[in-house]
Amino acid sequence: MTPALAEPGFAHLLHQADHWATWTDGGQLVRIRLDDMSPDHRRRTLTYLRAHAEFFHTRQLDTLGRLYRRGGLTDREFGDETAYLRALDPHVWLDDTALVRRLVQLTPTPPAPPRRRRLLPWRLR
Repeated sequence: MTPALAEPGFAHLLHQADHWATWTDGGQLVRIRLDDMSPDHRRRTLTYLRAHAEFFHTRQLDTLGRLYRRGGLTDREFGDETAYLRALDPHVWLDDTALVRRLVQLTPTPPAPPRRRRLLPWRLR
């Protein structure tokens, strides 16, 4: 199943580092500034993006194809961009987008769980 997208031309969202678009419970599209998102919301957004990296990678290839058919890319540009994108692992490509880099920068690392003390055998105490 493909993820529900915030808007049809979502590809630009991955290549900017200011906001994220999402649907409200009432069905209204809203743009949220990344700086205004809670750490938990940023963490969930990162998880969502990374879980669907292959989908976003494929959509980026589709976007290149549409640009080429509309005359927005030359033959050489289309070939170079497509070859470059196909050579990259979808997760590596996604982590290099401006949106994911900014979300990672803004999201604090969750604290490590407390370490359990290892109990020594009775004879060594």
